[in-house]
Amino acid sequence: MKTISLKMPEEIYEKVEKYRKAMDKNRSGYVMEAVVEYTKKLEREELEEQLREASKKTARQYEKMKDELKDWDNAIFDYEKYYGVEKE
Repeated sequence: MKTISLKMPEEIYEKVEKYRKAMDKNRSGYVMEAVVEYTKKLEREELEEQLREASKKTARQYEKMKDELKDWDNAIFDYEKYYGVEKE
């Protein structure tokens, strides 16, 4: 385990003391829990951003495919119209 030295404003220190005592935790345990929770939050936000980007990419691919299918449909219609082929 690594050791970290931490300085903080007096007002934050007092709040930390108040809540850690109420939770019956030592300072290290309290701060460690806060750091772990904050890190999890950042990881979730990072994952959410990756999911948003993947979703946007999928939507772009869908629109491209939809346009290509529309072009194919128009080409088939033109072929049928030109050669007098009836749709089934």
